Amino acid sequence: MVIPKTGSTLRRAQASSEIGNAHKVFNEMEARDAITFTAMISSHCRIGELSFAQELFDAMPEINHEALIGGYSKGGDIEKAASLFDEMSHKDLVFWTTMTSRFSKREGLKRHMCSKRWGSKL
Repeated sequence: MVIPKTGSTLRRAQASSEIGNAHKVFNEMEARDAITFTAMISSHCRIGELSFAQELFDAMPEINHEALIGGYSKGGDIEKAASLFDEMSHKDLVFWTTMTSRFSKREGLKRHMCSKRWGSKL
């Protein structure tokens, strides 16, 4: 009996903290959607593998910035997180809240907003 590779299988592999197994399940999935990509991006961000998370992000058919913005901001790369935010064409309340909460913890939001408004960095 072949077990289908689904999002729930992926979540079980991630919950066990075995990113290798989760990655194997992800690679074997017939169809990957924004949810499965976001789950893998979040997992790699959580363990500090931001370059791999960026590769997954770049390969996503539908772009979901929140996981990678969160990963970069938690990792201390405020400029990269701000750059991704700036690339977004539609910024809804969820993304503004994410930016505000993530950056206020590192005081990067004030610097970023000032640099965008006045064209210089503080």
